[in-house]
Amino acid sequence: MSGIDGSGADQQLACLSPTFFLQEQDRLFAQISDVRGRFAYIHERTHDRLKAKTTRDASLFYRAGVLIGRNSDGARGLVRLINRKGVDGAYAFYQDFGAIPDFEDARPSVSQIGFVYTARFVRYPHVIKVGYSASPVRRMKELQGTFGEVLELVSAYVGTMLDEARDHVAAKHRYIGRECMFAPDFDDVRPGRIPPFLLGPLRHIAED
Repeated sequence: MSGIDGSGADQQLACLSPTFFLQEQDRLFAQISDVRGRFAYIHERTHDRLKAKTTRDASLFYRAGVLIGRNSDGARGLVRLINRKGVDGAYAFYQDFGAIPDFEDARPSVSQIGFVYTARFVRYPHVIKVGYSASPVRRMKELQGTFGEVLELVSAYVGTMLDEARDHVAAKHRYIGRECMFAPDFDDVRPGRIPPFLLGPLRHIAED
């Protein structure tokens, strides 16, 4: 994840500058518009999760599939092929089968590039939320209505929903639910430290 410990918050939020965002958006769009670049982008974020079977891994490969116009199995197949042949080898393989035009047609739009943000719950600073939004500042206000809690924006970087899914996977045992997780600098990871609003009917556990 990027900057979710809250260190260097000003630097981590510099990307909210419209000029910086457009520069990063253009850079990332150029990469994933190119089929080879998109292959590399997907492989970098998924290659070590091929054997994992968690719900979050399923979401990871679903998001990868969206970027190439395939389902999750198609995305896994691409990553396996790149593991064996490399990006250029995978491109040549699909080219031989006449599949490259399909990948070109599935090119993401620039609107699929936004911010992957990390927010911290003010009353429960040991819990963070990692999400994706075109406007993190506006999203903080929406989330306050959703959770009934005030959140502060800790960090953000320019990316896609695949990056968001990768950050959720990286949370591993710290993941709670509803895109929320224990902060990486918090060591007391146990059910009793889960905020009541994330427990619902299990509210009593957080009060033990």
